[in-house]
Amino acid sequence: MSQLYDSIDKLFHYIFNYVKQPTEVVVRKAGYKEICYERTFVPPSVINISPTLYTRIDGCHGAGNCCRVPFDLIYTPYCYHRVKSASIDHGNRSPLLATLCQYDVTIGYHHTSKGGQLQHRWIDTHIWIKENVEEFSLSGTNSCPFLEIGDDRYWCGIHEFKPLHCWYPHMTVRRDKDDGSVNIGRMQYGRNHNFGCPVVFMEATSDNAQTLFPDIMSVDYFKKQFDSDCYKLNWTSKAAESLGFTEEDNFAVGLDGVLVNKAHVIKGLLRTGASESIELWRKPCNVESF
Repeated sequence: MSQLYDSIDKLFHYIFNYVKQPTEVVVRKAGYKEICYERTFVPPSVINISPTLYTRIDGCHGAGNCCRVPFDLIYTPYCYHRVKSASIDHGNRSPLLATLCQYDVTIGYHHTSKGGQLQHRWIDTHIWIKENVEEFSLSGTNSCPFLEIGDDRYWCGIHEFKPLHCWYPHMTVRRDKDDGSVNIGRMQYGRNHNFGCPVVFMEATSDNAQTLFPDIMSVDYFKKQFDSDCYKLNWTSKAAESLGFTEEDNFAVGLDGVLVNKAHVIKGLLRTGASESIELWRKPCNVESF
């Protein structure tokens, strides 16, 4: 796979893994016939979330590991127009916009109407991509050139204009290859475990149960983590909408609201020290697969 393909796939991982109908996606550079990305996504059998997500106690150490891997920056319509309409600049917005190229995206999916009839729908939309084709001095790879180094850590030079795949909450979205389930939760090194992130989570033992599952009703820890995640997942919802999805087609649309409605359940499980997953959505029996 190419760097471009992998970069597009990472963004789509956070949107298309939630599809409720079998979905095909094809990406081409605007004005070109050659396909640079093509994949079929099938709806998961079930979508679960683990309450232990809210015991992760993570914070960015500024190690810069996840920013120094070979990667391109991918913007959905929502993310792109958010950059264009921003009231701040800090000197990096114009160079970023000048290097973004438009790519045409065709999304096709089988849609089961309320009457139970199978329909086919096609959406023509766009994404914008900054391809990092030159070696960056701080990484030695074709990585994001907007990384900056401070006295004791690295900094993002386009923090306000980061694409969704950089801004996504520190949660893993994993699809089980055996049963087709999608599971939202935590993992050592957060979502960037492959990049050597120094953030390490405590494992649950009888000795540290009180630390791992704090009294979340008397501290603001849970609320701070939870509100931050919901804010970022609202961005995910808007990004999915900007690609043409609705709540009927994709669970990513309105995902933040679903999480808000489950807050009391998550709190209750954490209070008892339980870690069983909470079901958020289950595929209806009438949804077909390719």
